[in-house]
Amino acid sequence: MVVLEAAACGTQTFGTYVGILKDEPALGECFSDVRSLSEGIRAYLSSRHLENLRQVTSETARSKYSIEAVAEQYCVLYQQLISDLD
Repeated sequence: MVVLEAAACGTQTFGTYVGILKDEPALGECFSDVRSLSEGIRAYLSSRHLENLRQVTSETARSKYSIEAVAEQYCVLYQQLISDLD
């Protein structure tokens, strides 16, 4: 949940290969060790494209994980389950 909240604000999250980060790279980056994590954070903060990265992160979070997007995904799932019963 914290990753999605940060992403909605345009802030990428950095962590290990556990959870949503490994499945949704637009929300942040995964690293296998502390050294690469540290280097990744430094590279992100010094990026000339930081504003663009923030915008992509925010747009991804809102388009895929907003309440409207998730509700639509549930509706599609329920419709598929109902049609499978017939």
